[in-house]
Amino acid sequence: MTSQIAITSDNEGSTETLHLAGEFDLAAAPVWYAATKDLLASGARRICVDVGEVTFVDSYGLKLWMLHQRDAAAHGVEVTLTRVPHQVVQVLELAGVVGILMPRGASTSVLTN
Repeated sequence: MTSQIAITSDNEGSTETLHLAGEFDLAAAPVWYAATKDLLASGARRICVDVGEVTFVDSYGLKLWMLHQRDAAAHGVEVTLTRVPHQVVQVLELAGVVGILMPRGASTSVLTN
């Protein structure tokens, strides 16, 4: 299974941003783990996951985001999704995790392009 995801990162102060592009599913897991394994030890207080260029996400992709959010919360690190496309918002809503993965008080219309 070949991954159809590209992940890049940048840092601004205590905020790390991961930029995802492509399909976020089971095949993305090795790339995701490689990109996130050192973030919790990096001293970042906030991790933003920019999903503006994600074209597909399935239940396994949601699981990866949820596990990362849980692990980060255990270390006192906030994780949020940003630039969430409409089709990803729909998946988050169907799964009932909008309030967990998107910033509190943010409306989906503010985050979607």
